[in-house]
Amino acid sequence: SDSDFDAAVVGAMVNACALGQAWELAVATWQIHHGHSNEVVHRSAIAACELGSWQMALALLQIYHHRYGTGTAGTAIATVAAMAA
Repeated sequence: SDSDFDAAVVGAMVNACALGQAWELAVATWQIHHGHSNEVVHRSAIAACELGSWQMALALLQIYHHRYGTGTAGTAIATVAAMAA
């Protein structure tokens, strides 16, 4: 479907930013295209921030938790919080 294609394109863009260690661009791309995002794209944006800005990673994790519920998000939040300590 079109939404799956859109999410795949946005995911590829966010992953390319992450590979280039451009977490700010990854977050901006996610923000602009979050309507075409899915769980995988959202997690990619979080991962892009883990080394550059744990604060942004935590903020994105909180949005993830609100949008998709608990599950692995709780563990990820604890991990980012531990990285910050």
